[in-house]
Amino acid sequence: MTGPRNPVVHLHYRRGRHLLPLVIAILFGPLACSNDEATGPSTGGSGIAATVQHPVPKPAGSRMYTSRGAPYRVYPSTSSAGAPAALTVGPSVLVLADTEIVSTEALATSLANAGHQVTLRPGPEYTWDGTNPSLDGFDVVVHLNGSSYEAGLLDDGQTALASFVANGGGYVGAMWNGQEYQPLMADLVLQTFSGNPAGPEQSCGFCQMTYHTDAAGAGHPVLAGLPSSFTFTADGHDAGPQVEFASNPSSVLMRVPSGAAAVLVREIGAGRVVSFSFAPNYYWDDAGAIQDPVTLQDANIQQLYVNAVNWASGSGSAQPQTITFGPLGGKVFGDADFAISASASSGLPVSFTSTGGCTVVGNTVSITAAGSCTITAHQAGNEQYLPAEDVSQSFQIQQAVPLIHWTPAPLMSGTPLGPSQLNATATGVGGVPLSGTFTYTPPAGTSFAAGTVTLSVEFTPSSGNYTSAQHSVTITVSGTMNFKGFYLPIKNLPYVNNIMAGSAVPVKFSLGSYRGMNVLQGPPSSVAVACDASAPSITIRPGVAGSAGLRALGSSYTYVWRTSPSWAGTCRRLTVTLVDGSTHAALFRFTSPAPATTNSTARRILGR
Repeated sequence: MTGPRNPVVHLHYRRGRHLLPLVIAILFGPLACSNDEATGPSTGGSGIAATVQHPVPKPAGSRMYTSRGAPYRVYPSTSSAGAPAALTVGPSVLVLADTEIVSTEALATSLANAGHQVTLRPGPEYTWDGTNPSLDGFDVVVHLNGSSYEAGLLDDGQTALASFVANGGGYVGAMWNGQEYQPLMADLVLQTFSGNPAGPEQSCGFCQMTYHTDAAGAGHPVLAGLPSSFTFTADGHDAGPQVEFASNPSSVLMRVPSGAAAVLVREIGAGRVVSFSFAPNYYWDDAGAIQDPVTLQDANIQQLYVNAVNWASGSGSAQPQTITFGPLGGKVFGDADFAISASASSGLPVSFTSTGGCTVVGNTVSITAAGSCTITAHQAGNEQYLPAEDVSQSFQIQQAVPLIHWTPAPLMSGTPLGPSQLNATATGVGGVPLSGTFTYTPPAGTSFAAGTVTLSVEFTPSSGNYTSAQHSVTITVSGTMNFKGFYLPIKNLPYVNNIMAGSAVPVKFSLGSYRGMNVLQGPPSSVAVACDASAPSITIRPGVAGSAGLRALGSSYTYVWRTSPSWAGTCRRLTVTLVDGSTHAALFRFTSPAPATTNSTARRILGR
């Protein structure tokens, strides 16, 4: 260390005890009770200059908040429900108390609840000489001197502490160590004292103080589980200059708003030291009035002490850590990538792995399939922290709904539903074509009369990433049969078709597409007409026409019309009437049948 910590000799440090004036006894007497309750913080803040200098010199012989001579008090580890399992048998801690009040009790209890074995030595701490009790069996000493600042530790106590740390023990101190003259434990005091209320030290009493994490402190075990910035009521405070050591310098983990050091750590050989800029159990405020101490009742300050004891006792051993990873909401297949976050109490970075219908790269999750996804957060630890227990969060991924595309081709009355109408397709996420089964209502082969018809389809996808989907369309069924004319052997008007009376005539016509078998209003009819000798004609040779009635082959239809032998020498008009009401005619001239013959072939040709 360079330079003395405080060259000024404070007369009020002397240990001589004087009788208190009666007025002092009356004023301070009620404050000596150990079960006093804490009051709320004053309105004064760290940004307001103190009206008195801290620490306030005590009236001669006064002993504010000192103990009542009680024996050592042991707080065995309770390992509360919130404490890590690894701390059920924690470090053995000696608390050198300045006074027995609510705040001191609160600190001891919080350390025990964190799994530490706590022994509380009643104050004042400056009467400890290294043997009452000795440091044998202890791992860490927590030194409180907020209300007993009128005297430093006995020389033997200082020597015992210095030796304890040099041999691997831990020491947790605070202000007012920086303003007391304790040269035999100089290596354990990491911060000097200023007393300047207007300076960067922010010297004040019963004031609001904010600590924030320094870049060098991120991830350090002493700050485990603490917010990066928090505000508390400091019973006393002075963030004096950081002590400079020739070797093994201290490190600043947190700072006050002015930038001065607030939380410091140092490793000395096998031992470790932690120092805070606040002075817990100090009782003066900035106006010089007495207040009940509250610093040690603050949850963040208690966690700071728990962490400090853990680290100071470790001598290089890793500390436990936990992961905080909140629930994840449900998703739908096709949802966009999303980010997740988790934190470790150590401040170390958390990594992720995934199983199920998702992948994770860094902290970005991509949905790959419907079903479920499980994301697991990991923190492997380092030389200061043990690996954290993995924390997993699962969520459901719902199936997506396909998009159906359907544009049926036009339909004419009587034409059955076919591939031109039943042609729906489906796409999924990003327009990807989907395979599956399409079930149509009405089914293929159904024909309709003219009018408006609703068609429906249900799509069942092959992929498990999609649900079934339904879709309906409305089409107009045209009543026009789209007659294309008669085909050979018949020729259309004005031709006259010459054929032997009594023959079976195949009347062939086309409707442009298959329209089903209900295309005729009834059988074709014929009536006698005058023969026109000037009309062009064609002779139809008798052939094998097959059975009477209507047949279809694609869009072509054939109606076998049987003529009568009695029509020989006459002409007739054959009329075909379709279901759309349209009529279509052809002319025939009938010749006499051939003479009778027993030849079966001739009879077959004549259709007899």
